[in-house]
Amino acid sequence: MSPERIVVVGASLGAVSFIDRLRRRGGRQRITLIGAEIHLPYDRPPLSKQFLADATPTLLKPAEWYAEQEVELRLGVAATELRTDPFAVVAGGERVEADQVVIATGARARTLPGVVGRPGLYQLRELDDAVRLAAALGSPGRMVVLGAGFIGLEVSAAAARRGWQVIVLERAESPLARVLGADVGRLCVRSHLREGVELRCGASVTSLTGDTTVEGVRLDDGTDIPADAVVVGIGAAPNTEWLRGSGVMVDNGVVCDAAGRASLPGVWAVGDVARWPNAVTGRHDRVEQWQAARDQGTVVADAMLGGSDAGWATPPYFWSDLFDAKVQFVGHCDPRARHHIVERGRRAVVIFGHDELEGVLSISAPRVLAMGRRLLTQGSSFEAAKVWAAGMLPPADGD
Repeated sequence: MSPERIVVVGASLGAVSFIDRLRRRGGRQRITLIGAEIHLPYDRPPLSKQFLADATPTLLKPAEWYAEQEVELRLGVAATELRTDPFAVVAGGERVEADQVVIATGARARTLPGVVGRPGLYQLRELDDAVRLAAALGSPGRMVVLGAGFIGLEVSAAAARRGWQVIVLERAESPLARVLGADVGRLCVRSHLREGVELRCGASVTSLTGDTTVEGVRLDDGTDIPADAVVVGIGAAPNTEWLRGSGVMVDNGVVCDAAGRASLPGVWAVGDVARWPNAVTGRHDRVEQWQAARDQGTVVADAMLGGSDAGWATPPYFWSDLFDAKVQFVGHCDPRARHHIVERGRRAVVIFGHDELEGVLSISAPRVLAMGRRLLTQGSSFEAAKVWAAGMLPPADGD
């Protein structure tokens, strides 16, 4: 009997994590990895950080690893359809037959309508985006960044370090408001303000200026802001369009059970494209985080090999480098929940929750976050966490 055929769609961290775990546990299925980009799977978080300084991508695995693991690579072809009778993925006009399909197609950057591809306009999601932006940063000028989320803030920090005059425009009333709430968002951008980055919140862009090349942006009050480069960082949308008509349930991502199974038997999903329940937070969310993609790939491999459906039992985690501030977060944050801030100079710890602790954020205090993670997994109350946070930042030289 021929080995089972697994088609992994999306050359992403979740895909590589799944394959690595499957092979380490002795799975000998035939694996085909389909990726829309021509590049081998690479690490995405550095694209908005150190890559903009040195333009060196970080591969998740060397090229020879895929041959060693007997993985057939089909790169530079996007999946366009999932067929179920018989089971197959259509990519590049060809059918790739499968017994099991792992969806790891991630998410794409949201763009401004009708302006894609204009010179002077940039976004940052894929390696080619980062290559183009890194090349532009070599000649400092005036930059406008649309969106004060983490991508926008990381890009603005990289540009300012390269000598650019940077203005960040945010429609909300504070940076990171939708992610962390207004008070905590303002706390995270103190380094930007110290380094001369201008943040304008409550600013709505109605159009770009310039006929063929982007020359700036126009606000809803009629103000024109000139720019040599405009970077759009207004969020991401899951890549699920190719699943239309397949029977896979999609609701802001592929809806999965605790082990990553989609609604259609034989289909699984991991990473930014997938909505999973998390055992620590108790939520069923699509989580765009590096750690989540890696952990979910492992869970799916274990479940596919007949292991227990232990589920995704590690708390979501992300980090960001904003000039000299290292921002780290574990858990879940509802911006409407209670929060408590403890500051000591340039360091801070913030806890989030209702009756129970739900999330911990640290700024330039990595050891604090490790202890906060333990409190979170132990189910600490919010009040107990407040007492803990109060003693976490002893005075240090320069504070």
